[in-house]
Amino acid sequence: GLYQREKRLAMPLLVTAVSLFYIGCAFAYFLVLPSVFGFLAKVTPDGVAMMTDINAYLDFVLVIFLAFGASFELPVALVVLVLL
Repeated sequence: GLYQREKRLAMPLLVTAVSLFYIGCAFAYFLVLPSVFGFLAKVTPDGVAMMTDINAYLDFVLVIFLAFGASFELPVALVVLVLL
């Protein structure tokens, strides 16, 4: 349902958007989460065992993934706004 000009613009934007989202998730996984969990392990008091709830852990990690994935989408959003 798109014109030829729109198809030429949509495919590179779609590929770029998906790849940037995955790059944002990889950035969060390899750089942000290890430093966050290292910090949390350091500030845990000596007498307290750090026992995380799996639901809270998954919620936290998914929110971080979505936040960084969406923040890496900013260049695509700016290109779309300029084209509008």
